[in-house]
Amino acid sequence: MDIIKIIEEAEDFPSLPNVTFQLHQLMSNPQVSLHSIARLIETDSAIVTRILKAVNSGYYMLKHPVSDIYHAVSILGFHAMRSIVMALSFSKIFPIDKLPAYGNLFKRSMCASVACDLFSDISNIKNRSDAYIASLLQNLGSFVFMYYLKDDYQKILEEAKELGINLPVAEKNNLKFTNAQAGVIIAEKWKIPDAIILAIRYQNNIKLANKKILKKEVISIVEQSYLSGIVADIFIGWNKALKIAQFRREYSRLFSHYHSAPSADDILTSVPQLVQNLISSMNQNVEPVHSYEEICQEADFELELFMTRYNSLYNSFKSVEEVFK
Repeated sequence: MDIIKIIEEAEDFPSLPNVTFQLHQLMSNPQVSLHSIARLIETDSAIVTRILKAVNSGYYMLKHPVSDIYHAVSILGFHAMRSIVMALSFSKIFPIDKLPAYGNLFKRSMCASVACDLFSDISNIKNRSDAYIASLLQNLGSFVFMYYLKDDYQKILEEAKELGINLPVAEKNNLKFTNAQAGVIIAEKWKIPDAIILAIRYQNNIKLANKKILKKEVISIVEQSYLSGIVADIFIGWNKALKIAQFRREYSRLFSHYHSAPSADDILTSVPQLVQNLISSMNQNVEPVHSYEEICQEADFELELFMTRYNSLYNSFKSVEEVFK
C-alpha cells in the first residue's frame, strides 16, 4: 500500500469548517471584539447549535438557558470560545462515536492544546492562536492513518506501546512514513499557515527546527507546540517516566527565566482537570484523563516492567553464553 500516494491524492479526506480558520484569523487580532466573534460563528448553524448545547450543559450551571450566540460568547469569553469551536470542529470530522479508536487521539489533541494554553499564559506568546492550533493539530497525521488504515494502524500503535519504542519509529518501520509527514500533507491541503505546518513538521525533532533559520515568533510556536506534545504523550502515550523527565528538562529550558512560571509538576497536575472541563463543555463521551498522580504510578509500573524484561533477556543471553563456553 502506497500510503503517501493515498494521502496526496485523497479527495475524500474531511476538512475543518471554514468558520474554524476564519475564527483563527480573528483571534490573531488582539483588538478583536466578542461581537465580531459571535457574528462570525452565527454564519455556521451547525456550530451555533453545538455551542449553545455546550454553554447550556450542566458544566456551566447557568440559572437560565441561553438561546442567543452573542450571549453565549459573552459568557464563554475569547479563549474558551476558541477552544470549544476548534475542538468541536475537530471532533466533527473525526467522530468518536463512529470510530472509537479516535477517542485516544482526540484526548491527546485536547491534552496538547490545553497544555499550550498554559504555556501561553506564561510566555504571553504573540501568536497565541497559532500555537494553540499547532498543538491541537499536532497528531493530525495519526488521524489520517487511522482514517485510511484503521485496524492496521491500531496494530502499529499497539506494537509501539508493547515494545516501548517511539511511535514515529514504529510508523517508519511499517509505513516508511511518519504521522508528522502525513499531517504536513493534510495541513498544506487545508492551506493552514506556514508556522503551524512547521510545528507539525518538527514535532518530533526540535533540534532540527532550531538549526533552521526561522523567525523568532515561528520558533516560539514550534517549541511551545513541541512541549505540548510531550505533555500529551505523558497522559496518553507510553514511556511515561522518560517523557516526564524530558518534559521537566525542556520546560526548564524554555520557561525557567519567567519568574512567575509554575513548576513543571504543577503544570502536569493541572492538565487533567482542564482537559476534563473542555471535554465536559462539549458533551463528548470520552473516558477521563488520568490524574498526574496516577500517571506517576503508571510510569513506575512501566519502569518495573521494562527492568523485568531486561533482566529476563540478560539471563537468557548469559545462559546461551554458558552453552558456548
